[in-house]
Amino acid sequence: MRIPAMIFAGILLAGVCSAQELRLPAGKLLSVGGFVTTRGEIPGLNTEVKLYRDAKYLHVTVINYLDIEEIPRGIGRKNDDVSIFGGDVVEIILSPEPESGVYYHLAVNPSGAFYSAKMRDRSWHIPAAHSITRTNGWWRVSVDIPFAALSGGPPKPGTVWGVNFATGRTDRGGYSVNWSGASDYHDVKQLGKLIFTDGEESESPLSAGLRQLVLCDDAVSLTLEIPGKRDMPSPWIRVALDGQVCKPEKTESGNDGMSVSWEIPLTQDYLSQKSSHILEVLVRDKPDGRTLFHKKAVANSIRTDALQLDRFYYTYEDGKVNYSHDFAEPAEITVSRDGKVCRTIRNAEETGAFRFAGPPPGKKAAPKLAPGRYVMEAVSGNKRTSRVFFILDKVPAPAPIRAEAELKIDGDIFTLDGMPSFLLGGSPTGKAFLQFGDAFNVDYGRYGVQPNAVQILGIPGYRLTREPATGYVFPPDAEFRRIVDKSLESGGKMKRFFTRIAYEAQMNVYEKNADGTLKVKNPPEFYAGLYRYLKSKAPDRYFSIHIDHHDNLKEFASSCDVFETSYWSSSFSTAMIPNLCRDMKETRTAAGCKPVIFWLGGTIPNPLCRTAEELRAGVYLAVIHDLAGVIFHMGHGYLPQERSRLWSLISGINAEIQRFYPEFRKGELCRDFVLKSPEGFAYAARKSGDKVILVAVNLSGGEKRLVMKTVNGDINDVFTPYEPKVYEAGKQGIAELPL
Repeated sequence: MRIPAMIFAGILLAGVCSAQELRLPAGKLLSVGGFVTTRGEIPGLNTEVKLYRDAKYLHVTVINYLDIEEIPRGIGRKNDDVSIFGGDVVEIILSPEPESGVYYHLAVNPSGAFYSAKMRDRSWHIPAAHSITRTNGWWRVSVDIPFAALSGGPPKPGTVWGVNFATGRTDRGGYSVNWSGASDYHDVKQLGKLIFTDGEESESPLSAGLRQLVLCDDAVSLTLEIPGKRDMPSPWIRVALDGQVCKPEKTESGNDGMSVSWEIPLTQDYLSQKSSHILEVLVRDKPDGRTLFHKKAVANSIRTDALQLDRFYYTYEDGKVNYSHDFAEPAEITVSRDGKVCRTIRNAEETGAFRFAGPPPGKKAAPKLAPGRYVMEAVSGNKRTSRVFFILDKVPAPAPIRAEAELKIDGDIFTLDGMPSFLLGGSPTGKAFLQFGDAFNVDYGRYGVQPNAVQILGIPGYRLTREPATGYVFPPDAEFRRIVDKSLESGGKMKRFFTRIAYEAQMNVYEKNADGTLKVKNPPEFYAGLYRYLKSKAPDRYFSIHIDHHDNLKEFASSCDVFETSYWSSSFSTAMIPNLCRDMKETRTAAGCKPVIFWLGGTIPNPLCRTAEELRAGVYLAVIHDLAGVIFHMGHGYLPQERSRLWSLISGINAEIQRFYPEFRKGELCRDFVLKSPEGFAYAARKSGDKVILVAVNLSGGEKRLVMKTVNGDINDVFTPYEPKVYEAGKQGIAELPL
């Protein structure tokens, strides 16, 4: 199975959409598009809304365009209308009085399941007729919303409602898009405006909006529509990608206004593994300069097929490197070490292999390649890309953990046998295809675990519930404490473990009363009290807590000895790196002087988007930001065997990190070691004895040159996409630390 060449992802944008408004005259049909994801990303498929109003109803039709042969997936169970949000779904959010904070939330899925709530109160119901149409290429939801149920009667001209339209999709790994650009559908401040008019507009344009906004085949397609009469003055329009103004492909004018279309390519000469671009659309009225429309969105492309290798680490037993590329024209492939070409394959087929362990039987070939770091580059026409790989003289193995070794916390790090140890683990997965055996020094997923690894224990006595909302049900306080006390007594003799208080602790907390009813508790307060009780009973034990929503980040981070976290804006985003440094810094600040274990998605948001380069960069960035460990999230399905390069990276990254981490982390931070460095790199330096260890990471999905001035000399080095490197600086200068 080959991985799709294009998947879409993005940077979290905040406050980038303004003047998102719709002007709806009575008796006229209005069409609008321009949906973006909750992270501000341009999607790969278009969504369009059609609005019409009469004296009694607001008629809303949402059209979701589909990939060829795609079938929308409706999920919904009887008496569980919330479950429809697990599949394809259309959402409508309306607030007749936005200043009150009250909103109404409607949702329909392809199976016809219907959800309605006043804010989060599902006891509110609305008599809204709805219908679903499904055909090849799109599926459509139509809802007739009675004004009487929301505002008591038809809105008068000039009335302004808060509004948003959203679509949850299960294709391409799953994502949600919406019209207003909101990151939270329950935040009234992030709604757009729906303005009811009488149709008697002035001579100047009053509004503008996008009809289409999609990212497909490495190009952004958008259509801007500006209603108005033919003789009206044309507004000022600016569409720019990364600040560069883009010329329109087509402009059409008619009696009802004008339509302008753009087709903007993203591809550069070097095909980045992942790239991020900011698209800005700005429309102003010429007479007074008033902003009619302003929107920014992320145009990200992820090319996983440009060049693929089957492993990240090779041993001589492998004998060869299998590769594939998606260049349409003949490609030339070269393999280089230290900038010198040592293999060339001309007119390379779409798939192929080259041997590095000696000639095949009966044939003459180039000499065997020595152990080390290599770069494979593919060139076709004016396009090229590159990937790094390693040939190792032996199977990588992290330093053994003694049976007598104890896990200790020393400030913000872990130690084993008194030496700093970076913890690496993988969450449980249905299937594992590791290249090497001793992949992890944390026994969490129970696969690829080193002997004598660190254990993660849990607190017994509570259960997960979906009703009345997703959360945890705890027994009455006295009963729960008896259960906890017994658990603490039975698990205190282990040498290498910590105990997790809760996973996803931000979820609702309920205490079950004697009559079976549930009492709602405040999660931060509840877990703070639980942590205090646990430490009073077992002061020498370490307790962790995990969250992946950060409304109460500092409160949760203070209720533990070890803080575990993940972010949907980075850890579980299809483009992990753009927001990762920011999120790691935020976590480090909130946690204070205590160890942080950062979760990185291996199979989330989907099993196809994460790359070996990206995951490797994430681990090194955790080291740079003084985090104490990483857990790879391998749940929600499994990583298929065909993702062998990523499995190879996961198998060997523990040994790769432990080779320098103990010495690096026990050293003193050298903030003044780097004198000058270009943008686009993260780095940290620590002094250990008479040498300095410098870790640097390329934050770009493209090839990038590091020209850095340091106290011990200059570095002039080329990094492949997301590549990290480790340097040692001493009396003889500065040089890369070999793997």
